[in-house]
Amino acid sequence: MNVEALRSRVIRLLLLLAVTMPYLLSAQDIAGDYSLHGFREVASGLRLSADHTFEFFYTYGASDRQASGTWSLDSGTVLLQGSKKKGQDFKLRKSAREGGPGMVIKISDKNTYLQQSVVCFAFTDRDSMIEESGIDGIVRFNADGIKRIELIHAVFPDEPTIIDCSNDPSNYFEFTLNPSLGEVVFDRVAVSLEGQSLRFSNKYLFGDRVAEFTKP
Repeated sequence: MNVEALRSRVIRLLLLLAVTMPYLLSAQDIAGDYSLHGFREVASGLRLSADHTFEFFYTYGASDRQASGTWSLDSGTVLLQGSKKKGQDFKLRKSAREGGPGMVIKISDKNTYLQQSVVCFAFTDRDSMIEESGIDGIVRFNADGIKRIELIHAVFPDEPTIIDCSNDPSNYFEFTLNPSLGEVVFDRVAVSLEGQSLRFSNKYLFGDRVAEFTKP
């Protein structure tokens, strides 16, 4: 066998090894503490335990987030399944039909800081609108025929709470905040495994960038 043929064979074997290595790893190999890199003013970490549980934390400014759940390995990809269910940060406490046009949305919480910065989306058959609550927790839409509203907290953004209003004559909706607000949804999040690094996306935490977590 000449040198060129041997070199070609070695390269093919190395490529095959690189592709198949993630499939051969055990939970013990993957387990460990991973830290976020490349994001200024953001601290975040992911712990994968050998018993297939995980813990996640994220801190940015006044926003402290966390998550926990289980992880599995599927064809070389780590899948994260958290305990928090999506779309349940806000709980509808009251709805009513009141006089006057438009719609009023009120956010109520003992902590008035949390009543503000709630981004409310309203959708009619032809239009969409967006408003943000102030310190009083109130949002007003000067439009009738609203079919759907969606709520996201700007300080703790996550999958929106969606309310279907298409068959509801109410134009006043009052919501409270669920304790899950500070948690993060991980609903079978696919995490790519590249050597000592884990990479995944979350538009609410990292925008359009892919976050990379590495072992120390």
